[in-house]
Amino acid sequence: MLRAYEDANAEVRLDYWYTDEGQRDIVKRYSDLAGTSLVAVSDYDYDWEGRLTRLVHKDIPYCP
Repeated sequence: MLRAYEDANAEVRLDYWYTDEGQRDIVKRYSDLAGTSLVAVSDYDYDWEGRLTRLVHKDIPYCP
């Protein structure tokens, strides 16, 4: 699923991936609406009962 936000000063894009059970799996955040400037990734892990066991946020280094 894709969500985007834009106003006069900023734009942002979020791409969501879900598990087969419908739980959030990965979220990628971009600093542009086209999805070409990745800035961070969040990775979700769950146990066999569907409880969140690990959430890792990774910042992506800026490389012009």
